[in-house]
This record gives sequence, structure tokens and C-alpha cells, in this order.
Amino acid sequence: MTRLLNIGRCHADDPFYRYRMPPAETKQEGRGNGCKTLLVNIDAVALALGREPGRIMKYLGKTLATNGRYKGGSATLGGHFDASRVQQGIDDFIDRDVLCELCLNPETDIHIKNGKERLRCKACGHKSPSIFG
Repeated sequence: MTRLLNIGRCHADDPFYRYRMPPAETKQEGRGNGCKTLLVNIDAVALALGREPGRIMKYLGKTLATNGRYKGGSATLGGHFDASRVQQGIDDFIDRDVLCELCLNPETDIHIKNGKERLRCKACGHKSPSIFG
């Protein structure tokens, strides 16, 4: 069984933290211009974070300066990226689009009001702008 990671770098060392996610698992395919990285367990990661897999892939594509796609249960990144680099991108996504900026709790929802996305924390009620805003 794979070791689960705490959600959020600020909680990385807490052995009793209750919000956990599986680490990113990648598989590299192709060579030259056709090389790509598959995210094997993106659905499990997205479920743990409470976000759509396509949203995570969009963020990874922007931060890794490549095309990130999620279609029909398959998640791909253009180019070869190792699992640690992809996990670092997911951790950045968590810090910016999952954790409440006030209480650092990962229990947030996305709400759209007046055409703008906002994160709403289920724990403290704080509202903050989304990165896709």
C-alpha cells in the first residue's frame, strides 16, 4: 500500500493530520516530440482534494509550461516530468487553490458569484478569490 501524504506543506510533519492524499504516480511514454507524462492516479488525487481533475491538470500545464489535459479519465502532460516535479506542482496547487488562506484547512468549496470564482472555507467561513478567478 502506498504511503499517504498530508494535504498541504504546512502540515507535512504532523503524523496525526486527518486530511491525506495519495502521492502523484507518473508514467513516461514516447520519445522526442511525442514524449508525454501520464498521471496514473489523478482521479484519486482529485477526489482527496475535492477538485475536478481537469482543474488540477490546467494548473499543472500552466506551472510546468506545457499542455496539461484531462479527457475521458486520462491525464497527460506534454514532455517528461518525474513524479517529484509533478508532486511539487500539485503541492503548489494545494497552497493556492485548496487551502483556506485564513485557517489553512483544506475543506473549501468553489462558488461562482457575479462571474468570479471564490473559495469558501467550510470550517471558518472565510471567502477568498480563486486562482482561476
